[in-house]
Amino acid sequence: MIGVPSAPLVLIIEDDEDSRQMYDVYLSASNLRVEQATDGDDGFSKAHYLRPAVIVTDLGISNGGGIELISRLKQNDRTRAIPIVVLTGTAREEDRRRATAAGCDSFLMKPCAPEQLVNELERLIGYQGAPAPEST
Repeated sequence: MIGVPSAPLVLIIEDDEDSRQMYDVYLSASNLRVEQATDGDDGFSKAHYLRPAVIVTDLGISNGGGIELISRLKQNDRTRAIPIVVLTGTAREEDRRRATAAGCDSFLMKPCAPEQLVNELERLIGYQGAPAPEST
């Protein structure tokens, strides 16, 4: 875990390593702590144990997929109140409706600029982190 110890924890559930690492670096530079998970089972376990301030998940993850994961999280007493941001490359309106019905709080499309994700996380959890580094 990288970041400021008192900063909110963000759990990123993403099977693509490059995407996970990119968002981890950017969120950490924005004074958020980050934990990563690579699939639905790992994500559910970490969410249950760590109780992050917010969860960011892709819909196309393995071990159940994002919709099933969102449903599991929202049905669990320890995790139901955690805001969930879907960050996915799936552009179908049906996916958005299913994710919303399952309980997601926000839906962002890839490619998503890291600063857009930070802004959405700050909106959901009411936290204003330090500005992220300028892109070069």
